Amino acid sequence: MATRRGVLAALGASALGGCAAFPRDRAAPTTNLATGPQMHVDVSYDTAGGTLRCVVDMGTPLTPSNTVRLVVSGEGGSDVVWVARDGTAERSFPVEPGDVLEVEWSAPDAYVWWVGPGGGMKNVFGELDAEATSDDA
Repeated sequence: MATRRGVLAALGASALGGCAAFPRDRAAPTTNLATGPQMHVDVSYDTAGGTLRCVVDMGTPLTPSNTVRLVVSGEGGSDVVWVARDGTAERSFPVEPGDVLEVEWSAPDAYVWWVGPGGGMKNVFGELDAEATSDDA
């Protein structure tokens, strides 16, 4: 015959199954093997200065082991390579939350996209929002 303590312990264990005493920080995404690293880049444009500003808001660090290149591109404009394993780039690895890239820009739109190892995986980490443009110098 089960004791009261045994029944309560079993109920507690089954109710809390999968819970951890210290759950992981949900604000810091992890790298998913199927999709690659996760990152959000805030993209804004200063129309008066013609400058595009890209700020990494959150995400996992981009390193040479999980990234071939991170590129800012737009329709009708030239691509700007933020970081790359090989070739010329504006910055060097790693790219982490808080990092900023400012470049002269003339295209009407902008996308920050990532290319993973092998070149097969690609993700868009940020894009220019038309409401995020600024006339301030």
